[in-house]
Amino acid sequence: MHLFTYGSLMYPEVWSRVMQRSHPSRSAILAGYSRHQLPGETHPAMIPSRPDSRIEGVLYSDLTPEELTRLDRFEDEGVDYKRITVNVETASGPVEAFTYAYMHPARVSASLWDPVQFEQAGLLVFLNPYVRQRE
Repeated sequence: MHLFTYGSLMYPEVWSRVMQRSHPSRSAILAGYSRHQLPGETHPAMIPSRPDSRIEGVLYSDLTPEELTRLDRFEDEGVDYKRITVNVETASGPVEAFTYAYMHPARVSASLWDPVQFEQAGLLVFLNPYVRQRE
C-alpha cells in the first residue's frame, strides 16, 4: 500500500517517529487539492480545490495494514481527517495511494501552508509535544 503525505509526515524526522521504521519514498504530486494553514497549528489541512491546484509531497510505499491503522490514530481519522484514495503523479507515472483529507474545510485559513516555513520554524515545535502525545 502507498501513502501520499503533504505535511508533517513528509519529513523523515516525523515519519520515523510515527512509523518506527523507514519505507521507500519518492516525490509525488496530487492535483485538485490545496493545503492550508490551520489556525493555531503548525501542521496543514488538505482540502479539495480547483482542478489546476497541485500539492507536492512524498509518496511512501510498502505500508502494512497495521501501519495504516497506526497512521489513522496519528491523524485522528474520522474526527478531523478522513483517509481517502487518490491518484498521484510520480516520475514513473500515476500511482494510486491513500492520503488524509481534512473534514472541516470551513475551519481552514485562506493562507496556504508553507513547507519551508514549517521546516524552519514549526518542525521542532511539532515533533516534541505533538508527536510524543500521539506515539
